[in-house]
Amino acid sequence: MSGFAIGQGFGRTHRSRRSGALTQHKRVLFIGDSTMFGVGAGVPETTGSGTGEIAGCRVNAIPDRTAVALAALGVPATCEASFQAQGETAANWPVFDPRTANAALVAASETPTIGGGQQRYNSGGYTQFAPAGSVDTFELYHPRRSANGSMKVEIDGNVQSPISQTVTPNDYVKSVVTTTPGSHTIKLSNNSGTAWAPAIVAYDSATPSIICMNAGVRNSTSTDWTVATYPQSPLNAIGVIAPQLAVIAIGINDARTGTTTVAQFSANVQAIIDTCRLSGGVILMYPTPISPGSYRADFTQAQLNGAYDALAAANGLALVDSNAATGSYAAMTTASEVYDTFHLHAAPYARVAGVAAPAIKGFFGL
Repeated sequence: MSGFAIGQGFGRTHRSRRSGALTQHKRVLFIGDSTMFGVGAGVPETTGSGTGEIAGCRVNAIPDRTAVALAALGVPATCEASFQAQGETAANWPVFDPRTANAALVAASETPTIGGGQQRYNSGGYTQFAPAGSVDTFELYHPRRSANGSMKVEIDGNVQSPISQTVTPNDYVKSVVTTTPGSHTIKLSNNSGTAWAPAIVAYDSATPSIICMNAGVRNSTSTDWTVATYPQSPLNAIGVIAPQLAVIAIGINDARTGTTTVAQFSANVQAIIDTCRLSGGVILMYPTPISPGSYRADFTQAQLNGAYDALAAANGLALVDSNAATGSYAAMTTASEVYDTFHLHAAPYARVAGVAAPAIKGFFGL
């Protein structure tokens, strides 16, 4: 079994019509919850508590493992992106992603944004990102507000031109900072007034690749992803980031808690699909299995997957069967591959990546 099905040539997903080598960077936005974030795949592996929850889990998350799987298929791919604390505390941000560092961050009043709670810099506050590979370009996605000032930018300790975050009316924009190719660390902080932390995407402009961007947010639901209250709210931010492809696998928190109906869930995901299609295509993916007893009686795993089946058929989208890749929750439990009732260890996440990668490769005609 291949693990994915193609919905009528990808239907209306703006599929790339070129074949062969990449000629430009392709941003792939992975939309999901803690299971996309990588919770449970920490190092060293533990069960139920300890380091196995989030310590260093980023490298074992589905988006990051998809970049590895794409490379194994001969497709250049990276995962050099950092999108806020992703539902974790600021203190835990560098725990799950050691490429990052931060200090003196404060939760902003206008939240959430892409990657979870929007952060702003307090006195002495900063965020820092050191991509693992060679880069020469940093894309910074950030709010601009009438009440904000400007953001200080440093690369390897060298101060760059500050970036204004002042505008009326408020908006959300992409600012680009370039440097010479190599290993670099970007540090962002207040320059004047108040500055809000950006989402960061980094790459080498001379080496086209697929950039797998992990935007999984712990505890998020489909409703959280449809918030559009502020310019930086998730649905609006997707439009600015403008991914060439989005992989959507949200739903375990809808199905296990709250009162969201299957119909409302489907409407929420449809809204996400519609926004993502403004800039590119969409691949749907079943959320990974959780403990059967954790699903609501009126929102079972079969109903969750059925909603994805219907959305894929209605929109002509590819659908990745992550459940075929992982096996059942019971089978994974027997194989000691689960962290807790909702989260998996690294091995099943890697298997999901192994079926997501061919779907992404096919979408871009590579």
